Amino acid sequence: YFVTGDAAQPEAVDKLTPLGDQLELFDADFTLAPGVDALHLPGHTPGTTVYVVSSGGRRALLLGDVVHSVVQFGERDWQVIWDVDPAAASAVRNRIADESADTDDLLVAAHFPGMRFGRILAADGNRRFVAV
Repeated sequence: YFVTGDAAQPEAVDKLTPLGDQLELFDADFTLAPGVDALHLPGHTPGTTVYVVSSGGRRALLLGDVVHSVVQFGERDWQVIWDVDPAAASAVRNRIADESADTDDLLVAAHFPGMRFGRILAADGNRRFVAV
């Protein structure tokens, strides 16, 4: 997305073009290795991916740029200006939060303070992220 077409950015072109023959692009969910799955969840960018690490019935979701603030888990309608498709990105955030609420799933995103893992707790129609 950032290397070709209208959204190409010179920095991305410079950094990623030399790696082109070493990259395998994808646009669907797939398993990288046993216990490591890639979920294609466009919204923030067309290639946004969440990685799920699982073992023994437990999961950790590595959210990357899907969520930029823990507040976004509590505010269902929030959209952010740096999402390429704000409505799709918001829907992805809500889906992850709803599916993870009150489970043993652990979540972390690149932009969380201290990159701490946490869980989504839900009560009375409200959700919140609690660091563990």
